[in-house]
Amino acid sequence: MRFGGCDSSQGSPRPARADHRNPRKDPHERGDGRRPPEVEELDVQINPDDLVVDTMRAGGPGGQKVNKTESAVRITHTPSGIVVKCQDNKSQHRNRATALRILRARLAEHEERERDRKRAAERKSQIGSGDRNERIRTYNFPQSRVTDHRIGLTLYNLPDVMQGSWERSSTRSRRPTSRIA
Repeated sequence: MRFGGCDSSQGSPRPARADHRNPRKDPHERGDGRRPPEVEELDVQINPDDLVVDTMRAGGPGGQKVNKTESAVRITHTPSGIVVKCQDNKSQHRNRATALRILRARLAEHEERERDRKRAAERKSQIGSGDRNERIRTYNFPQSRVTDHRIGLTLYNLPDVMQGSWERSSTRSRRPTSRIA
């Protein structure tokens, strides 16, 4: 049998793969290849009294050294209840620094979500639902009537009102409306 120009039965040798062109993706990168911005210490102020820092032995593979040293760090921010645990490095100091950086980023995200929630609630309170009780004026063209519900005024000369002459209309055809609260 002959496969792809090679006389052996296995066919031609496989070409080398171009894996060097596709480096592994960084897990911290976003989908567009950019890293999220680092949160500096000035962005989020953390009171050291609000932190509960626990050290423990790191779990997972790593031999007997892992079971002897307390290199894992868990930091709890008591006002927000956010908990960060880090056991990436062998050094407790590096794990503590990494956990603080992660906590700072999560607190900044938490504050941003809280600001957005407050802004959305404020905006929703300003926008009405459009119900009938929020009416300002009613224009009834078949009866040539306009009613201003805020001041309880009904005018029966709609063409004059549409032309912008409230004064002439209000002196000729004013009928009080009953307001039901």
